[in-house]
Amino acid sequence: MSQGEYESALADYNQAIRLKSDYPEAYYERGKTKMSQGEYESALADYNHAIHLKSDYLEAYGNRGNVKSDLGQHESALADYNEVLQLNPDLAITYNNRGVTKAELGQYESAIADYSEAIRLDPDDSEPYNNRGVAKAELEQHESALADYDEAIRLQPNFAQVYSNRGATKSDLGQHKSALADCDEAIRLQPNLALAYSNRGNVKRILGENETDQGNSERALEYQESALADCDEAIRLQPNLALAYNNRGIVKRALGEHEDARGNSEWALECYESALTDYNTAIHLKPNFAQAYVNRGTLKRTQSDIEGARADFQTALEFAEEQGIEGIVVDAEQQLQELNGTE
Repeated sequence: MSQGEYESALADYNQAIRLKSDYPEAYYERGKTKMSQGEYESALADYNHAIHLKSDYLEAYGNRGNVKSDLGQHESALADYNEVLQLNPDLAITYNNRGVTKAELGQYESAIADYSEAIRLDPDDSEPYNNRGVAKAELEQHESALADYDEAIRLQPNFAQVYSNRGATKSDLGQHKSALADCDEAIRLQPNLALAYSNRGNVKRILGENETDQGNSERALEYQESALADCDEAIRLQPNLALAYNNRGIVKRALGEHEDARGNSEWALECYESALTDYNTAIHLKPNFAQAYVNRGTLKRTQSDIEGARADFQTALEFAEEQGIEGIVVDAEQQLQELNGTE
């Protein structure tokens, strides 16, 4: 919608409301129009008014849930989606949207159940397959996640986000070259997809670590610098993407270790401090980001901030237990045991 079309539509809805102030559909449509332009708070007010006038307004509850989710009001969004499903229990899109909100809250198992119901109701929609794959990947169910991504791509071959997500999961399975190809394809399909740059940066970072393990320090540095550029681009495109800050923090720590190995302790310290800033930002943007707490705790431990590291590992453990992420549970518990053993 162009600015002119937006202003014309808004004027029409305003006039409709002036002529009939108890017209719920006018508030609803005005809310949709505002939402399309990113005016979420104002759209929320219109949906509230529409629901006040028409308490069983299913579409208004659904869109209000979407707006609340976009505003980070996830618990309240869940209540709206629940209301929609009370009114109509057969809406696939609402199960999908409720699943997305549950995933934001770290309720991955429950999110998977919602995505599965969305797929049962509408098996030709690629979106819930992609989202279910993401939730499964969070729970380290990588092979099953891969199957969901494959199905999403079969249904929608140009779905850039799925290629990016599949690339991340392939990397978790050790298929790094294939992962890189998927991330490249995602960027080819959608050059402004921040997540794809973040995921590709993480893959390159791992490839760089592999080169380090093989003694190829210069090749390793090339991968790490390219990984850093990808993470920078992800953050430029989407400044609130917590994963990109987390991934960039990991890359900066690797660059710091590279400089330490070369005897450049001053530059290494700058890398570590910058990595810490990135982890802090990732956690600020996503306070229940268990892996970011582990990464920050690991960095603090290497910098001899033992109490800070212990606090981060404990927080990571609590979130990971709550979210059902077994790998992080094991990692955090091991880190805490090692720290306690050094006292």
